[in-house]
Amino acid sequence: SVDNVASGRFDVARPWREHADRAWSYFGWSFGLSLVTFFGVLLLLVPVVLLGIALFTHGPSPGPILGIVAIGIVFIVFGIGVNLFQLVLHDFAAPLQLALDVPCGRAIGVAWTFVRANLVTFIAYVVLKIIFAIIVWVISIFVGCFTCCIGFLPVISHTLLQPFYYFERAWSLCLLRQAGYDIITPLPLLVASSIPAI
Repeated sequence: SVDNVASGRFDVARPWREHADRAWSYFGWSFGLSLVTFFGVLLLLVPVVLLGIALFTHGPSPGPILGIVAIGIVFIVFGIGVNLFQLVLHDFAAPLQLALDVPCGRAIGVAWTFVRANLVTFIAYVVLKIIFAIIVWVISIFVGCFTCCIGFLPVISHTLLQPFYYFERAWSLCLLRQAGYDIITPLPLLVASSIPAI
């Protein structure tokens, strides 16, 4: 999707052929993050279950209650950290792989440097992304309801809301362009390349 949005084309096979190595590198990091998330949640749920059993067995007591509250706080912090890393991976590392022609690990390093150098901009970006996600979610609910639930089907939903998904993908590309990582093909070049030679 990064290549298609950056180039203004709608190819399926070509991006996979040209960027196979980078795509597999990105998949490895994304799959690794999924495993970390799964085992992290599992690790946090085990003591919650044990503390819950202790509450039901021995009755309410400060120890188990405080333990559950503490684990709940850790769970929230863990969830925020995972989601922020996922955002950096998807919105910045993936485009930087294309711009710099590097594996995902190196792109994450560059993305982290970019985030640290533009921390206020990144925080504003995250807040706006949350607002945008809520708006898209509300619109998708309305689309599904007004199409007699047909709009809830993934293919129909993605087709009807395609402008929003395109904007969401292009958003980070425009932000990176301001930082000097320009992978968006200028429109005049796209128009000229699409006109057949006479």
